Amino acid sequence: MERLTNTDKWKDEWFLGLEPYSKLIFVFLYENCDNAGFYSVSAKFMSSQLKINQKDIIANTIALEDKVIFSNDRKKVWVKNFLFYQNQLPLDINNSDH
Repeated sequence: MERLTNTDKWKDEWFLGLEPYSKLIFVFLYENCDNAGFYSVSAKFMSSQLKINQKDIIANTIALEDKVIFSNDRKKVWVKNFLFYQNQLPLDINNSDH
């Protein structure tokens, strides 16, 4: 599936208020999640890709709590509104991506 990105996020008050690492992590999660918006969090992998230490990965991912939902064990996140911004709503049972 090709990914769409909404460049208006750079003007959004919520996004403007994020620390630089949080912005980078949000874009990373958005671009690396699966087609439903889920990402299995690996601070070690994210650290190697983003060149941010693991402690900062964890702290800045937590700072995204109003845009992502964590699983109970905090090993997965779901990017809220991912499907909306990918023009995948409403869901369609006949669409293999859904």
